[in-house]
Amino acid sequence: MGDFGTKASMVQASLTSCILGTAFGQIIMGALSDVHGRRKPLLLSMIVYALSSFSCAFAPNITIFIILRFHPGICRFGWYCYFS
Repeated sequence: MGDFGTKASMVQASLTSCILGTAFGQIIMGALSDVHGRRKPLLLSMIVYALSSFSCAFAPNITIFIILRFHPGICRFGWYCYFS
């Protein structure tokens, strides 16, 4: 299937990885926003989100792609902390 030559279930695992990252992001970013305020964690999460999303485009295989999809999930909650 596609560029990675893998099964659809492996590609679906990238979505699971992103959702798990969001779950862990609530714990990590919530604690960071309590300690440092909302601005610094937001800026950090935006930078890491952009870099990891850009890296996903150049992932050489599906395993690296799944790992890289975890990071935007964590960073996504930094935006939720800021706007809530």
